[in-house]
Amino acid sequence: MIKLEEKIIEKLNSNLGLSEEYYNNSPRYKNSYLKYYKYNLQKGGLGMHEKEFKNGNGSELSNEKKYPAKISPAKMEALRSSSAFTVNLFGIEEKIHIYKNNLVPSCDYKLSYEAKRKTIKGGPANIDVFLENNDCDIYVEVKMLEPFTYKYMAKDKKVSSSYCSYQIEGNYCNNASYPLFQPIFKHFHEESNPIAFDTFQMLKHLLGLYNYYSSKSVNNKKVYLINCHWKFEDIVYQGSRRSKTIEYIKSNYEKSKLEYEKYTKTFKEAFAKIGVQLELLNLNHEEIMDMLHVDPSGYMKRYHIEHLQ
Repeated sequence: MIKLEEKIIEKLNSNLGLSEEYYNNSPRYKNSYLKYYKYNLQKGGLGMHEKEFKNGNGSELSNEKKYPAKISPAKMEALRSSSAFTVNLFGIEEKIHIYKNNLVPSCDYKLSYEAKRKTIKGGPANIDVFLENNDCDIYVEVKMLEPFTYKYMAKDKKVSSSYCSYQIEGNYCNNASYPLFQPIFKHFHEESNPIAFDTFQMLKHLLGLYNYYSSKSVNNKKVYLINCHWKFEDIVYQGSRRSKTIEYIKSNYEKSKLEYEKYTKTFKEAFAKIGVQLELLNLNHEEIMDMLHVDPSGYMKRYHIEHLQ
């Protein structure tokens, strides 16, 4: 798996086309991390959204809090950074327009990043993108190379112990959410393999949204939760063994996604009872680009990969 990931990063390097002076000097991070996160962004910065990332919990702009003695690069400096990928996809303006499509309402939205929603005590959900207007809220979780790492692919991967906390009633911020979410967390923790699709994070986001809208007076509010992944479905990795590797990843991801989607009806019915019309969507980044009218031959072409040697 690691070799495949390295090949992808090598291709991303080539697509970006920056000279050596823009890369991290450390032998450990050379060719996979840039010196500054601004080199990884189309606009060279985050504009009005910088504070939102600083207040997030993912060390996107700095790792000093997590590694005070030995500072490692910020996550957004990585070529594989899903946060840089997200910002390059959605931009840094105050508002964003979604054009006519068959999935979500076409109109203007206020754009923000790292939306926090309470889940259990001490553990808020941080959702990558939040688009809002008076009629509709859209939340987007964005993944890039996560499905390609050992963390997501290993068959014997143990789910983080932190997710066990979601099976304890006393931990819930909203007692009414416990009967709905506890059995589902328990199912995925004990009986399923949710790693490739990162089902637990999506469940955490849903819990956060359920708590958030339960505390508000809404009537048929349209709310969308989108899982957006970097499009890898069309990648061809030449060679028989390599081909099997990429096909295994695609298959594992699809199986994990389908298991998550089995609960769509359950969640839609539960959210309807609190006045929310919930829609769950799973899209690739090119589908998002189409909604936003992002030019595929422009800056985002750096993320387009079809063939690996």
